[in-house]
Amino acid sequence: MAIEAGAVTFVLPVNLGHGVALRVGYDLCVSAGAQFVVTLDADGQNDPAEVETMLEPLVSDTADFVVASRRLGEDRTDDRFRKAGVVFFAAMINLLTGAHLTDSSNGFRALRATMLSDVMGRLEQDQYQTAELLITSIKRGWRVTERPTVWHERASGVSKKGGNLLYAFRYAAVVLRTWRRER
Repeated sequence: MAIEAGAVTFVLPVNLGHGVALRVGYDLCVSAGAQFVVTLDADGQNDPAEVETMLEPLVSDTADFVVASRRLGEDRTDDRFRKAGVVFFAAMINLLTGAHLTDSSNGFRALRATMLSDVMGRLEQDQYQTAELLITSIKRGWRVTERPTVWHERASGVSKKGGNLLYAFRYAAVVLRTWRRER
């Protein structure tokens, strides 16, 4: 779909993980001189029509990193365990960083390219990259905020992050490992 729409695309020779794909994309955007970068997952859970809402704090220079929040907006999914995980992990990251976030695991985000230039070399995760990016940005003094968005049921694909318990365990490990590295 991206190629058909005329978007710049890249294809890695093998699946290296979500985090690697994002780091390659970040590098390409920074190298090309982008001012802002917006990411969202390709599973249909985020609506690209909300990009303007996500960019507003960057354009108005009130933030460097904007995370979508399904808790401030609307979560149309029905997985209670995942919903509880969103609350738990936001509280965990807030406790460790002093932030005031409601959703720390959302792949829909808008980023200032100068912030990306600063943190890109510190990113290591192949999966669960949102937590690493958030914690690293917060600890390095970048301004992080949220915007309410609608979180839809997955329209396509299957999560490669494992079932709920495995996902929670791995996500917690990334949060703690990143916090230790950045404190």
